[in-house]
Amino acid sequence: MKSHLLFASLALLASCQSTASETPEAKPQDGSQAVEAAAPSPEEVMAMMAEMGTPGPNHTAMEEMVGTFDAQSKMWMAPGAPPSEMEGTMVNHWVMGGRYLRGDYTGEMMGQEFQGVSLTGYDNAQECYNGIWYDSMSTGMQNVSVGTREGKVFTFDKETFDPMMRVPSREKMVITIENKDRHTMEMYMVMPDGSEMKSMEIVYTRKS
Repeated sequence: MKSHLLFASLALLASCQSTASETPEAKPQDGSQAVEAAAPSPEEVMAMMAEMGTPGPNHTAMEEMVGTFDAQSKMWMAPGAPPSEMEGTMVNHWVMGGRYLRGDYTGEMMGQEFQGVSLTGYDNAQECYNGIWYDSMSTGMQNVSVGTREGKVFTFDKETFDPMMRVPSREKMVITIENKDRHTMEMYMVMPDGSEMKSMEIVYTRKS
């Protein structure tokens, strides 16, 4: 099982639902060609870019995850099987002026030193969360995960690849902020029939 299945931080490999709507082509009454919509002015373009690039409430909703946390992990390889347990440390901090939350994980995996990096943000333009993950036990980055938020619960979906079975697979990840000192991550493998198997749980407890 690819290591990023174990330690992903906040989906189907697809863009967020677009907020743009299709506009029917104008039908001129006199038979002449349709008049193209006026191009936005440079000032309008800059204003739009500033709006889309400014962090907002959906970014600060992740603020309680900033800091250094002990990570207590459990991993299930099969339904009903006893979990493997691991320990590590996660350091989360803002980058790019509060636009993205970066997580740096250190610990052990199968008796080896393990490092992982997550990057999570909110796309103002497409109105969704997204994130990536890469680590020291793989050579490929995770597909972009796409997520939504209900209060302090973040739900991400993504399409990934099972290197053991050599087939695409799906995952769901749920991050729940309990308070500023504790949050959890639960990972589920989504089966072809739509059923889910819990494969990972990490409890993050604040150190600083």
